[in-house]
Amino acid sequence: MNKKTIALCLSCLLYLFFASPVLAQTCSVILNDQSQPKALHRFCKADSNGDDRLSREEFAKGFAGMTDNAFSALDQNRDDAVDLSEWERFLGNHETGKEQKPLPKTMIMPPTP
Repeated sequence: MNKKTIALCLSCLLYLFFASPVLAQTCSVILNDQSQPKALHRFCKADSNGDDRLSREEFAKGFAGMTDNAFSALDQNRDDAVDLSEWERFLGNHETGKEQKPLPKTMIMPPTP
């Protein structure tokens, strides 16, 4: 390997090492940052076991006005949980009016308290 390749590899490793904790969104980070959107705080408060994912039960308790169809539409990877990335994708699409796939008409976001 030449010096440029080694320097590039080292730079990439250093970036990943130092940037990864900053780039990672977790509920513990979100709940301690009041500048985060209320919808993210609400997701994290519904995450009762702290795994940064909502099971069907957690979703039903945290978002009582939303249906099981809503959960299924949000669970893009079909792992029977809505994770933070799926929730953020939904919020981004919801704000811009874009959808990755049609959402059920029964998917209604109740007002936040």
